[in-house]
Amino acid sequence: MLNSSLTSIENHRNNFANIKEEAIGLAKKWGITPEFEKKRHRKVRQFFDDFNADEKLQDRERLFEVDVFKANVDVLTTQLKNRLEITMRPKKHPYRNSRSKSQRLRKAKEIIKDLLSKTQNAETQLLGVPGSSSREMKLLK
Repeated sequence: MLNSSLTSIENHRNNFANIKEEAIGLAKKWGITPEFEKKRHRKVRQFFDDFNADEKLQDRERLFEVDVFKANVDVLTTQLKNRLEITMRPKKHPYRNSRSKSQRLRKAKEIIKDLLSKTQNAETQLLGVPGSSSREMKLLK
């Protein structure tokens, strides 16, 4: 579903003329004049070595297409691509979701008991005297 939405939106990005015609038709139907507000263009002093790339667009319609329409469509396609990537990415640890928290805690408790009993056995073998780990075993029971 996200793939089809993504391709549809990318197709609409290149069909601004068709979308504009539909918008003009709706505006006329609703009694709105489909014209962009005309503003006085401010002239900026240009030096002989300046590039023309910094100049703002004169045509309000073209300015709307570039600054509003295409910018919003680009944001939308980027968001859809990110969401599509997240949904298609496999989960890192699928087994974590299958166990409940209490099951994981029980397993951890068993591991700790096992480790403590091993240390107690090692103490008894080395020293011949049980150490403080017997108290820890009582706490876990």
